[in-house]
Amino acid sequence: MKPKTLTSLLAACTAVGAMCARGETYTLVNTSGTSSDPAEFSDLNNWTVGGETATVLPGAGDTITWEGGDWIYPYIALDGDYSVGSLTKSFRRPHWVKSANAWQDVVTLTFVTKLGGGAYQNYFVHQGVKVVVAEGATLHGATSDATQSEATVQDGGEIDVLGAVNSRHIRWFVKNGGTLYFAPTSYTQTSHSDSINDRFTIDGATSSIVFPNGLIITGGNSSWANQFNHNDGTVTFGGPFTSNSPWTYTWSGGTINVTDDCTFSGTVVLTVPASKSVALDVAAGKTFAAPGLVADASATITKTGAGTFAFAPTTASIVLQEGAIGLASAATYDLSTVLLGSGATASIALIAMSARVDSLPSALSGATFTADLSSVAQGTVVFYSSDPSVLAKVQSDLASSVPQGFQLAVSGDALSLEAVSDYVFNTSGDLLSDLTSWSTGSLPPAGAEVAIDGANVVADFTGGTIPAWASIEVKNGATLKVSADADLPHIVLNKNATLEIASGKTYLTNGLFCTPAVVGENVSLPVLSVATNATLTISGGMKFKNVDFRLYGKLSKESVAAKGPVFGYAENGETSYIAFTSDGGVFDIHAETGSDSSLAQVNFLCPASGGTVKAVGTITLRNTGREVKGWNDMGDVKFGSDNPTTEPFDVLVDGTHLDISGEFYVAGAAHLSLVNGSYVRRAPSCLGHYFNQAIRGAATIAVGEGCFLDFTTGDGSFGIDNQSVVDSVIVRDGGAYTVSYNSSGWGKGVFVSDGGVLGVTKLYKPSSGDPRARTDLLRGFGSARLDGDLAIASVNMGTGNTDWDRHVKMANVPFAGTGDVTITNGVPEYPFTVTMVNGANTATGSIKVAKAEGDAETTLYFADGANWAGTVVAGNIALTNLTGGATAATATFGTLDLAADFPLRVWKTGGVLTTNDVLKVDSFAGTENIAIVEMDEELAPGDKFVIGKVKSTEALPKLGSRFAVKVGEPDADGYSDITAQYSQGFQVILR
Repeated sequence: MKPKTLTSLLAACTAVGAMCARGETYTLVNTSGTSSDPAEFSDLNNWTVGGETATVLPGAGDTITWEGGDWIYPYIALDGDYSVGSLTKSFRRPHWVKSANAWQDVVTLTFVTKLGGGAYQNYFVHQGVKVVVAEGATLHGATSDATQSEATVQDGGEIDVLGAVNSRHIRWFVKNGGTLYFAPTSYTQTSHSDSINDRFTIDGATSSIVFPNGLIITGGNSSWANQFNHNDGTVTFGGPFTSNSPWTYTWSGGTINVTDDCTFSGTVVLTVPASKSVALDVAAGKTFAAPGLVADASATITKTGAGTFAFAPTTASIVLQEGAIGLASAATYDLSTVLLGSGATASIALIAMSARVDSLPSALSGATFTADLSSVAQGTVVFYSSDPSVLAKVQSDLASSVPQGFQLAVSGDALSLEAVSDYVFNTSGDLLSDLTSWSTGSLPPAGAEVAIDGANVVADFTGGTIPAWASIEVKNGATLKVSADADLPHIVLNKNATLEIASGKTYLTNGLFCTPAVVGENVSLPVLSVATNATLTISGGMKFKNVDFRLYGKLSKESVAAKGPVFGYAENGETSYIAFTSDGGVFDIHAETGSDSSLAQVNFLCPASGGTVKAVGTITLRNTGREVKGWNDMGDVKFGSDNPTTEPFDVLVDGTHLDISGEFYVAGAAHLSLVNGSYVRRAPSCLGHYFNQAIRGAATIAVGEGCFLDFTTGDGSFGIDNQSVVDSVIVRDGGAYTVSYNSSGWGKGVFVSDGGVLGVTKLYKPSSGDPRARTDLLRGFGSARLDGDLAIASVNMGTGNTDWDRHVKMANVPFAGTGDVTITNGVPEYPFTVTMVNGANTATGSIKVAKAEGDAETTLYFADGANWAGTVVAGNIALTNLTGGATAATATFGTLDLAADFPLRVWKTGGVLTTNDVLKVDSFAGTENIAIVEMDEELAPGDKFVIGKVKSTEALPKLGSRFAVKVGEPDADGYSDITAQYSQGFQVILR
């Protein structure tokens, strides 16, 4: 053991005193220390408390900080083990180094309360030093969206995180020889900037990151893009890697070591770039699953260890030295790139049901298939293959895994788990109660699992009581027809089977399991139909998948306290299918007045995060009704929430009114079309209540003739959350779109008009009397396109509130296209004004005001700097700087059509011309005047001022009899100044 130095002896002697110090703030005053001459932690002369030199060292109840500006880089040397309460200083960059006189192999600094909580927080841990965030302590990230926190572990250094992590832009860098032991009690992502993300980076062959319990991240947002850069070294997982926000694990080198079952969830994507060779070691009996694997064809993953590597389909090379591979996705696999190491034997685990392998390469011809079928539901397709010999092999290999009472049956290219039943109904067209139609010649007893089997077999229930069977499986084209009131047991519909609710009131509250038939791109689903005069009652929150649901009658749920249904659901990592048609159907889905509106929700294609739902055909709501019994009874309607934006699907709302009281989302890649008088609006009984609406992901809405979207809200919000340039809202000829005053968005989605109406309306007035003026039309969009004409109109959507002025401005959104824009006032007894603010418009059509007799005011303003590339038709059009209109403005037009006088203001103060409005115009048309409006003082003969620039001098504007006009020489861009001079009684036009 090395001899203790005087400094270290002092530390030992003051340890007892340090334990008594609680709640003090210690300031390091020696911040000039360098890597060669660091400030000693144990030197009392380096610390002050309350401005006085410390008498004991900081302890577990104390806070440490230091003097200096924002960018101090103090080097602090440790010669022993120390514990402090917290470190809270913004813009700190401490280097924790080992003192030259330290006698321990590793010195440890432990934070027992808190580490972080400022803006920039960058830490460097050097050789021989371990920094510990103790269990019970909290590690905080940055406090600003503009900053980040960084922790860098150098060669021979170590950071152990054992407490809670409150992450905001935390970036971990583990250099060659460094170690990060990451076992937090919780890891929560909080407020976050998309430009500064959370990140792990590991470099160097001897570097190490250990996640003994996996990496489990909560909080976060589906739009946050976080990074894990595995460049070299070893990353150990002893549990899953899951997150609410997306993470990209870029595996460019080194080894992933798996010591316990680990799955990278659907929001965590494992990528292997081109030409990279990486290694994976999985312990015996454990599985590493990467259902989101994206590996380049030139990449190589070498698998060692006796465990299983389960992956998504890939063209990368997978070298199996030992252990097994697994199929982690319900997708089609080409296993020709799986290579066996010398002496290795292959095993293929079916981790995900319904994977497809159409041929086995010769290297895997002797492979053994395995699967855990213990919790697989009856009717599940376990495996697909177009090669009968592969199906037979899998069936044989899995025979010993089949639970008692079940069998693996081959039907076409599918291998399914089906119940072995002694009770089979197999006679066509008979009643369910007909004993001769059952294989046993008697009615199955209570608790039996029964089957209805056969291509033309129809079992009809016409009355009485269905026995309390455990389940009814309908398969091989058979139909269960319910023609009377019935309480059904658990129902299994296989492939092309049908459950027909023909009449009466049927309860389907004991569960439904459906199996699709998937052959390439062709999908066949079992059918569940509810006839016109029938009612189907379902369990609360029932999730339908892999079924063709046809609603012609009424759908209800078991109680108002239960949640509404989801048509199209998938678990994380699962792919499922849905078809849905309602034609004349009725959603009898309610919530109690004053209760959670989600209890009355109806959702379409809304999987769990990481799941995928594929629509088979168009989701159709035709002439569909819904009884609204209370202010929030309509509840929520959502299309595509959490469904991938790579899975487009169509929704047709035909002659259907969607009154919403809670949330309305069109998300994922949904394309919603409103036709034949359909609309989406806040239910009139819900005015004044919170209401959220959004168009998200890559979703779009098309509004047809006689239809409208009314996104005007009281306390809610509307968001164009599209993160890419897509046609978010398309308004057809005769359709209307009205938007709330507090809309928001990413500024990327496109508003498109093809003859539609952009409506301005007031539907809510708070008790305070605040008129809630709807400003910033199209706020949240990135641009607007005129494929056809557009009317910007003051409208009344039929709710009776017409008694307010409507003074609005366009958001700073550029217009493009060839259509014309007309400003109209549908409530002429109250003023309506629209102000254009964007200066990058490229629209080539005209813009004008159509003012009817009796209008209180209908005016189009151009703000200072605004433009219109097409034709501006004068008449109730003026300029303003948006600050009370009290100062001059400059606007740019393609053509100014003087169909009426166009006002230009001139200011003169103290006998001096001060300023005036200015127009830059390519050309003029029309026969009326530019009307000079004298603002403060009258003009005098000889007053001269530039009113604008013009490119074409063929048709110059008139300024009335009091002004002479002079045109200057063209500039380099071809524009000439137009100068007006006051000269009473006559007019001169130079051409």
